[in-house]
Amino acid sequence: MSTEKSVGILKAKTGCLTCKKRRIKCGEEKPICRRCHSAKRDCTYNIFATPQLPHEIARRPSQPSTSPGRLLSSFSATENEWQAFAFYFQRASISLGGIVDSDFWHGVVLQVSEAHPLVRHALFAISAIFRHTEECASESLAQCSCQHYGLALRYYNKSIAGLREHLQHNNPTPLAALTYTLYTCIEALLGHDQNVLSLIRQGYTMLLNCSHNSTLSKTDAILSEHVATQFSRLRLLSVLFGQPVGAEKDGESLLNIAVGAAETAADAARNGLFTIMNNSMAFQVEVAKYRGYSTAYTMPPEWLTQWQQDLLHSLERWYQDSQKLSINFLLDVGEHKWDMSLEGRRLTLLVLYYLNTKTWVSTVLSDDITCHDHHAEVFKTAVHKSEMLLIIAEDNPGRRSLFSIEIGLIGILFYVAVKCRISTIRKRALSLLYLTPHKEGLWDRAETITVVRRVIELEDGLEERRVYDVSYSGNYTLNGVIMIDVTFLWRASSDPLSSFKLTESLIVTDQADVEVVAVNAQCSHIGVTTTKFSLKESSDTTELTDAVLKDFQLS
Repeated sequence: MSTEKSVGILKAKTGCLTCKKRRIKCGEEKPICRRCHSAKRDCTYNIFATPQLPHEIARRPSQPSTSPGRLLSSFSATENEWQAFAFYFQRASISLGGIVDSDFWHGVVLQVSEAHPLVRHALFAISAIFRHTEECASESLAQCSCQHYGLALRYYNKSIAGLREHLQHNNPTPLAALTYTLYTCIEALLGHDQNVLSLIRQGYTMLLNCSHNSTLSKTDAILSEHVATQFSRLRLLSVLFGQPVGAEKDGESLLNIAVGAAETAADAARNGLFTIMNNSMAFQVEVAKYRGYSTAYTMPPEWLTQWQQDLLHSLERWYQDSQKLSINFLLDVGEHKWDMSLEGRRLTLLVLYYLNTKTWVSTVLSDDITCHDHHAEVFKTAVHKSEMLLIIAEDNPGRRSLFSIEIGLIGILFYVAVKCRISTIRKRALSLLYLTPHKEGLWDRAETITVVRRVIELEDGLEERRVYDVSYSGNYTLNGVIMIDVTFLWRASSDPLSSFKLTESLIVTDQADVEVVAVNAQCSHIGVTTTKFSLKESSDTTELTDAVLKDFQLS
């Protein structure tokens, strides 16, 4: 009689619990394995499984490269910390990078946290805030009485204390710069947008100082590459919200550091596009200096138009190269014909960035208020591709993001809704905004929806009036109501060279059945005395605003 045990049905050791229960081999795809996806079953993983942990940071970590059970076994942890780490691993890490760079948050950060409490404590804080978002009815963390807020502050303070101690004994290090990326997430989740911008600037400077250190260990050099990819995008986010960070030559230096972190063609495509987008933001700064708020139109200087053409050529080359990749990622799986692999969805999002950047670069020097009308097909494509990504997220809850530090889809849909005058396209973009995460980078969904709805109200049915620029600062609370101050710059087609400015205080809401309310407003012709007035009732908002705007129509 043989002493060997007979080989039974192959069981999944580290696969999902659903496949294990069904006694079938799991492909271990995250966050939803292919077998569960095909059978439309719930897919849940054992977050306390213990695969082997690498001893040093990999250039491209496997996913997942670590697990909370394995990590927590290497240091003492309380029950709250155990739960926080498990929650970060299972939910927060998947959400933070969206589809742009999940490897960093689900791999690199977890590996570094094993040896460094200041990183672990920051992860605990992020996890506590995420748990508040998912489990508590109160939208405001600061006004919530749940335990998650207290835990978040406690671990955040512990991490800050650890960072201070680290910097007392070390020059700027990639570890310290990494910690700043975690703090930007915490502050963004808390709604402290100005703190986010400040942290981006400080972390960016710290990482540049690290790059001048020729004695970095191999592990620190690799970590520096990964962190540089984050700050190249955080820098772009900062510029988008009016806070340029560093000189352009420093931005190029940072992107050069990040090159080593690109292990696949898709990574290289991502980094290549963000290089162009960073250059486009530098172009934007120079355009703003040239244009200012002058009502007198002058031809842009030749060097500026040449820069514009160079950017457009770079974007076109990038797009042609990206199309060679796309054929490898697009999948057709029965009725889910829009389903794509992670790399396919990532490339789709990059194409959306490309479309918006190209449209903006193409039109930014034009003084024709109808210039965006020539890009209707681009706007239509952008809405369609955004819808693809959002439908996939809705069909797969594990892919849905509550918050991402990346730019994501909110900014893309905002641009379409504000610039496109075709009602069906812009209103579809608005409807898709309701499906986006609560926040992406500094793009707040409720604020964005409020501003878009107001732009549509101001322009709806009025060919004479074109809102050509919108700006707004961070929100604030007035008498328990969340508000934002918004400035609309607009022109009348009867005199497209004259600008008007309308500033309103809007009540923030992302509820489709709640009217957008402006509680006060002021309007002026650029260079003309401002008229102020108050808006009491929501039904009067458009009527009163129109009345004041009419006073400034040129005869």
